[in-house]
Amino acid sequence: MRLGRMIICRQERWRGATLLLICLLLIGTRHVRPVGAAVDYGGALAKAILFFEGQRSGQLAGAAIPTTISWRGDSGLSDGTAQGVDLRGGYYEGGSNVKAGLPGAFAATMLAWSLVDFARHVDAAGGATQLAAARNALRWAADYLLKTHTAANELWAQVGDPVTDGACWQRPEDMSTSRTAYRINATRPGSDLAAETAAALAASYLAFKPVDATYASTLLSHAQQLFIFADAYRGKYSDSVPFARLRFPSTGYYDELAWAAVWLYRATGLKRYLEYLQRNEPAIGGTQQMQTEMSWDQKLPGAQALLARAVLAGLPATIQVDAPLMWVVEGYAGMAEVFVCAHMPANPLRAVYTTPGGLLYVRGSNAQLALSAAFLLVLLADSLAAASRTVDCQGVTVTPSQILALGQSQVDYLLGSNPLAVSFMVGFGSAFPQNVHHRAASIVSFNTDPSPVTCQGGNTTYLQSTSANPNVHVGAIAGGPNATDGFQDSRLLPAFTEPSACANAPAVGLLARLAAGALPPAAPPPPSPPPHAPHHLRPLHLALPHCDCPLLHPDSPQSLQVWLQSYAQ
Repeated sequence: MRLGRMIICRQERWRGATLLLICLLLIGTRHVRPVGAAVDYGGALAKAILFFEGQRSGQLAGAAIPTTISWRGDSGLSDGTAQGVDLRGGYYEGGSNVKAGLPGAFAATMLAWSLVDFARHVDAAGGATQLAAARNALRWAADYLLKTHTAANELWAQVGDPVTDGACWQRPEDMSTSRTAYRINATRPGSDLAAETAAALAASYLAFKPVDATYASTLLSHAQQLFIFADAYRGKYSDSVPFARLRFPSTGYYDELAWAAVWLYRATGLKRYLEYLQRNEPAIGGTQQMQTEMSWDQKLPGAQALLARAVLAGLPATIQVDAPLMWVVEGYAGMAEVFVCAHMPANPLRAVYTTPGGLLYVRGSNAQLALSAAFLLVLLADSLAAASRTVDCQGVTVTPSQILALGQSQVDYLLGSNPLAVSFMVGFGSAFPQNVHHRAASIVSFNTDPSPVTCQGGNTTYLQSTSANPNVHVGAIAGGPNATDGFQDSRLLPAFTEPSACANAPAVGLLARLAAGALPPAAPPPPSPPPHAPHHLRPLHLALPHCDCPLLHPDSPQSLQVWLQSYAQ
């Protein structure tokens, strides 16, 4: 049964509730994956990586990194020319033709993280060719981020604007919209964007270090310089780049500063990056603030998960003997456990809304949020299992296997194990979205018909068309269902159908890890701290105060914040 049939059924909703019920029952009985049925995570992984080729900007023909899809061509070849810089390349973040800095850098960080911690699983699932394809996807992003950093205190934040782009439905190859580039610098600061870019380059350094040490060194140098810039000139990038406020406004920058510091610590092992967290803790709140959202705008859960991983693996003795610093580091790690509890069912600290079908839900375009949360859950499950640890959710013990199962359930839902039996990944399964909100995919390929598509011609002929996209954007993960598992396959409803690099980037690591199967075996215990180390450090399993935390309903615009009482003895 094609997805188009499912949508016809749903569009009859207002004509009769009985008809709607019958349609849902038919779909449910024919397509829900049987319990225990195998999921082809390896096949989905290959498609998730291929997605990035369809998002490329710049010169594709003859590029050092080849393309394998036939429906895309060169685009954005004049990007940055008016400003005297070369900003060709990079990715269009979603279905528009704007190259947006903050979500684009976040996607690069998550894709790099996928390769830092799960590269062996990418290799195991698809061999050296697939691992090379994943690295190529990351390099296309990292090369562009290097181009955007044109001076110590200058970073190009965005190319194009959502006003002119939103008024035009044109494929990238012949777009006629504004390609003005916008930057941040010492007088127009953007700590969030500079720090996120630093995090992306530091993570990419770790991903490329085993295969290209010279390139990796360049990435790390830029990351360190960008972190200094982000810290020295404080401010939100969306206050400096007006057009950024229209679609990707930032709510703050302290989380990005913490995120970048932790990545730089992991990349360099330098204690000073953890000491940065210690000095700035009153402002960051990493030891006492829990956010349920991990996204292009909220990075604190990621920083906390990274430090939890480090604590579970065993920190160097030089850090363990520094009691004030350990207080902060273990505080971050403890909040990662609270993040786990907030997402797990049947415990007093549960704080995340779940759809009736089982998808963690925050708001529209939710697939990317569910996948980022699942990524953290699976990473923490592996780290806990390796350390033979569990999580205490205020008296309810949660095991690594349970955490892994929750993360896996999110991926399974988006690949078809849901009430509608729809895969939200284009090209995966027998029923998937046919009308993703994506300019290049929805317009006949430039290579097939190079006749220019005008703004209004594209709006009329392609955007408003109910015909399936002529180009199948394999691997694209649609925005996802609503809070009640409903979905409409309409190009006019981007919250349902717009894909995003912010969804595919964590999906790469998740799919690779799930293809590997069971949890890793427990590692040998780390060496005991030196005899002179203090004994009053807080344990990772915190004695949490009682919290009557309401479930975070999807209509709530704010992430839930759980403020813990001081637990230092």
